[in-house]
This record gives sequence, structure tokens and C-alpha cells, in this order.
Amino acid sequence: MEKNISDILKKFRIQNSLNQEELSKIMNCNISTIRKIEGKKYTVGKKLLYAIYNIKNLEKDDKKYIKTLIDYKEQINKSTKSKEGTAIFELLSIIDNLKKENEYLMNHRVLEKTNLNKAKEFFKVNSFQNDYETTNRIIKTLWDLNDESSKYFSELNLLLSINSNTENLKMKKGIITVSSNLQEMSKQLLKYIQTKEDIILE
Repeated sequence: MEKNISDILKKFRIQNSLNQEELSKIMNCNISTIRKIEGKKYTVGKKLLYAIYNIKNLEKDDKKYIKTLIDYKEQINKSTKSKEGTAIFELLSIIDNLKKENEYLMNHRVLEKTNLNKAKEFFKVNSFQNDYETTNRIIKTLWDLNDESSKYFSELNLLLSINSNTENLKMKKGIITVSSNLQEMSKQLLKYIQTKEDIILE
């Protein structure tokens, strides 16, 4: 089961026979904050993360997870101050640019079938000398895509786990759109390895 702040805090409180008021005193925060965190309706900031991290008798694995979140928050703060932004914002920017480019191409019918076939033929003849080079290029590009997407997904997954459910729901449309786009990419990739038997079974 994947860790999250809400479950960690609630588990600790129950294991140590504490009520929410007692835990709020240990953490030096309002009882309403504890209620919101346990109800997954509160985005935990760095100050509260430190308060949780410093709780005595917190399990080692939970402490390690909290430390990871603290380090990540600090990285984001440094990145914001230096105006470099984070990789997730870069990813969203790339997606936005690709969407605009796609809309432009669709609206202006740049990729008509005849032109697309000519472009494919030109690319095939001029870019690759033989099937061996093509295969090597595909393998490299395929694993580059895997590594980059895994990196971005790990960061996005961590950010969403830090964020509250309430805030995540505000991005529901965007999350569904990106998820749908990724599924379409997956379907497109799988088309290239279909056999005649696969097509018949469908």
C-alpha cells in the first residue's frame, strides 16, 4: 500500500492511543488541522512535515518517507527562487505546446495523406541507410521515452501524494486529459507489434 501523510498520522495516533487533540498538542498545531490532514483535505507544508518528522516513536519507514517529502519541498523552494521551475511545470508546458501545434496542424490540414506519405518516404530514404540503423534508432528512442516518462511520472506521483485530495480534484479535468493522452500513445505503440492473428481476435 502506498504511503501518504494522512494514513501515517492516523496510524501513529491509534498505535499510541492518542486522540486528535493530544496529537495536535504534540505537533503544536490546531486540532482542526489534524482533522483535515486525516480527512485528506489539507496540503501539508514543510513546517508541519518537520513537526511530523520530529514526533518521537514514529516508525523508521514513515520517518524516511517524511524526510523524502521534506527534501523534495526544499528542492521545489530552491527551484522557485532561482526561477528554474520544476520538471513537472516543464512537462505541462511541453504538453501545452504540443496541443497547440496539433490544433494548428489539424486546422490547416498540413498533414494531408499524400504529403504524409511523401514525407515518410523521404525520411526513410535519407535518414537511414538500412533496417539495422532504423532498428537501433527505434530501440534507443523507445528506452529514452521510457526513462523520461518514468522520471516525470515519479515526480508527478510524488506531488499528487503530497497534495490534498481536495486540491487534486480541482485538477481532475487535466489529470484525465493527460491520462487519456498516455493511453492513446500506448495503443498507438501496440499497433506496431500486432500480428494478423491479433487483428482477427479483435
